[in-house]
Amino acid sequence: MPQRVPGTADSLIFGKISVSPETGDASGLEFSFEVFGDSLRGAYRGAAGEVSRPGALQGLRYDQATDSVAFWYTTGGRNIYYVRGRITCSAFDGTIRHRVIPDYRDSIDSEGSPVPVTLPRVLRPYRAP
Repeated sequence: MPQRVPGTADSLIFGKISVSPETGDASGLEFSFEVFGDSLRGAYRGAAGEVSRPGALQGLRYDQATDSVAFWYTTGGRNIYYVRGRITCSAFDGTIRHRVIPDYRDSIDSEGSPVPVTLPRVLRPYRAP
């Protein structure tokens, strides 16, 4: 387990959430990582109109040799997002793959292609006005 995430603190936040001056709608994504003893924990917040409450990152794995992480999270319902990426002092650089889990009415499992994502490191998480 990691002793410390790369950077200057035991907590790192990557992302960008912005608000449209015309509509007041928020959009974007944040990932946060914290070291607790010998374990690494993480959370996400998404914004599509409004900023979501923080949700836990699941299956979070950290590879110290490559400063990379892999995890997944769900936004509720049948949507799952699989994320892989590299952590640097200034950014999270990786891919996100969206999957819709079939229910009893579906016969096809919908899985998207990995989409590249680069999220800058932020010193303070987004706060609603």
